Amino acid sequence: MFNNQQSKVVLPIWLLNQSKSLEASQFQYNVQRYLDRYPGYVLKGVIGGLAICEIQREEKLNGKI
Repeated sequence: MFNNQQSKVVLPIWLLNQSKSLEASQFQYNVQRYLDRYPGYVLKGVIGGLAICEIQREEKLNGKI
């Protein structure tokens, strides 16, 4: 069973600066690559300097995954 939650991740300035010089699809790709360091985080959008993410984690049931 999966538990989905929403979270916001503050993006670093060097990544935000790329939004001015890259196409939107390339910028979102780079943001998702940055979010790879956060297991289970899936990018839903970028608002201001925040990446809006859905966190997908498996719940443990009776000590089993």
